[in-house]
Amino acid sequence: PTGRAAKVMANYAKTDASTIHRHIYNKRSGKQGQVFFALKPNKRKGCFFIVDEASMIMAENSGSLLKAEQSLLDDIMEFVFAGENCKLMFVGDTAQLPPVGSLLSYALDADYINQSYHVTLGKVELNEVVRQLDDSGILYFATHLRQVINQETLDFSGFHPFKNDVHLITGTHFLEYLESAISETSIEDVIILTKSNKSANNYNRGLRNQLFMAEGVLDAGDRVMVVKNNYLWAEQSTKMSFIANGDMGEVQRIKNIETRYGYTFADVEIYFTDFDEIIEAKALLDTIDMESPGLSFAESSKLYETVDQDLEEEFPFKTERRKELRKNPYLQALHLKLAYAITCHKSQGGQWKHVFLDVGYWGEEPNVEQFRWLYTAVTRASEKLVLVNLPTNLIDGQQVESW
Repeated sequence: PTGRAAKVMANYAKTDASTIHRHIYNKRSGKQGQVFFALKPNKRKGCFFIVDEASMIMAENSGSLLKAEQSLLDDIMEFVFAGENCKLMFVGDTAQLPPVGSLLSYALDADYINQSYHVTLGKVELNEVVRQLDDSGILYFATHLRQVINQETLDFSGFHPFKNDVHLITGTHFLEYLESAISETSIEDVIILTKSNKSANNYNRGLRNQLFMAEGVLDAGDRVMVVKNNYLWAEQSTKMSFIANGDMGEVQRIKNIETRYGYTFADVEIYFTDFDEIIEAKALLDTIDMESPGLSFAESSKLYETVDQDLEEEFPFKTERRKELRKNPYLQALHLKLAYAITCHKSQGGQWKHVFLDVGYWGEEPNVEQFRWLYTAVTRASEKLVLVNLPTNLIDGQQVESW
């Protein structure tokens, strides 16, 4: 589903991996300049398609780039089985968070697949985890969380996950641990996971100020995440069909900061690490400090109307103006957020050596969804997991561990 997931798979499999969208869709331009997608023809014969991180695949209509009435899951099934004697395997984790807005990960539900697509299928569950060593606290923690989710007991009594690779710290020790993690690996191998954009913003500001002495809203070297799909700037790329919500990169250069249409924009060069590609684009800087995921529908609509009015004199005909709006650099600017800290939902499909997890408010009676959130966050770590300010009602009687 994502560039990061494809990169992780490629590293493990020692072979090429692609995002679903890049492999099954072709981008097209209409007569009015609009962008749309069409399924590629599947010309393969006897091909075995493996779709990893399948828990993230949308089965609702909003996930499709092809037709309004189809979902991304529909498109995958249509593409694969249009080929001659092709087969398909969905690989994923049923304990992880389902796609945003969904109650279940339908691509991993055998009954749903059978009833919806009438295919012959088999189902296998792997129960031996090999990402971490057998004595790993991360593995122990994840395994216990899976049991809690599957049994819906929601009981942590007698649970002690703190081993050599899982640590519990207070906020006062956070920077010390973070600096140690960065020095052991690199800033690209360390991530902070939170529940909310507000909390992620606070971590991002504090980290930049205290570790990097950064003062501007955005600086060269900053790690960023795109928070809205963008179809304009990827046209210069040979590897990206579009720049997707959740794609992460490093700012290489910033220039021409300007205020226009009530917002602040900058021309940037961003190195997208998962694709090994540098993209030059105009970026909207206001989204960086927003507590919301990005511009609201009302704000986006107002920006569209303002740019539309600005172009009206030069392009008086609406059809001609719509074509210009599709490639207007301000209206099509990249929407960015800093990405030293991100929400757990944005981390799905990714993996980092060191994960700092701020569990946040837990509540007296946690539900299954909260445990799925915690499980998803815990399983992003491959080497070390640091729990920051873990609620005492979740795990009692634990002492702060040393690094």
